[in-house]
Amino acid sequence: MIHRGRVATVALVLAGCTTTHIESITTLTERDGDRAAESPATESGSPSTSRPVAHPAGFASYVKDGTGDGSGGSPPPSSSTTVTTDKGAYAYGEPIRVTFAGFAGNAFDWISFAPEGSSEETISWWSYTHGAHGGTIQTHPADVLPTGTFVARGYFDDSYAIEAVSTPFTIGAMPALPVSVSTDKASYGGLETVLVTFSGFGGDPLDWIGPYPPHASMLSYSTWRFTDGMTSGTLALPPLYGGTQEIRAFEANKYELKGRSATFTVAAEVKTDRAAYGAGMPVVVSFGGMAGPWSENWVAISVFGSEPEAYETWMATGTKAGGTRSFDVSGLPDGTYVARAFFGADPIARAESAPFTIAR
Repeated sequence: MIHRGRVATVALVLAGCTTTHIESITTLTERDGDRAAESPATESGSPSTSRPVAHPAGFASYVKDGTGDGSGGSPPPSSSTTVTTDKGAYAYGEPIRVTFAGFAGNAFDWISFAPEGSSEETISWWSYTHGAHGGTIQTHPADVLPTGTFVARGYFDDSYAIEAVSTPFTIGAMPALPVSVSTDKASYGGLETVLVTFSGFGGDPLDWIGPYPPHASMLSYSTWRFTDGMTSGTLALPPLYGGTQEIRAFEANKYELKGRSATFTVAAEVKTDRAAYGAGMPVVVSFGGMAGPWSENWVAISVFGSEPEAYETWMATGTKAGGTRSFDVSGLPDGTYVARAFFGADPIARAESAPFTIAR
């Protein structure tokens, strides 16, 4: 999701000729929002072992160069798959052009920028290639990378298997930032509220703050809060994704960075609404600090003391950072159990609740 009324301008490269395309991005009616939509809670079988393929919406540029039709499965024109950037060093905020060649021609082949040396699923910016075997993509002017060293990567057909990596490139130093932003703690459990204190805003009702991974581009937020015209104050954020985060500040519903907090960590957390359950009582599990924003996660009920991959019943949480799931445990025998949180296809639990009992 994107702030209300935002419109993205992206560059197309057509056989060497650049034109402009205006793309309307989904708008919101809420004052504040969470990009991750509610996913159906399904309780049966075992979680999917396929890797998540949904990438975050709203920050892809488009490309077409006549070397692919998007039908998928056609062989690339070259046996060599490459991704290259037009420069080795960029000033902060300078658009980046990435050229790719030798791609498979699938509609969901894609390219990302990521910090040098990071894991295959760490993504700072991304774009589909829309079926082209080769071409050039330019980043949106608002979608700026932070200071650091990055690489471009190429992938086929919505997988995370890296097919090509560029030489590293650097993003220069940021300018001085006028807005002060800080959090009340350096580490949080996933069910804790993150309180953000800010000062130095100009007073526009659409000034806003949002959490980001430190390496992420400016359109890669997961949730946000408008300041409602306050020049200084404190705001509480909804449940955040797990991992290392920072808070960034922006003015007037725009994406020009005005403030940046120190980093903080959010750990996965899960708990139940009671310590003991009787006949006919559902077990309500609260979860937070889940992997995101494109990991399909799940929570489960497991026997207390069982192996970390064991579970008795489960429910999907989709791509939500936090929420609740209500379990019908009528089919479970009396005993002592725990709730557990799992990320994507990883079979090992990332968080476990205090033990609870079922006795009828």
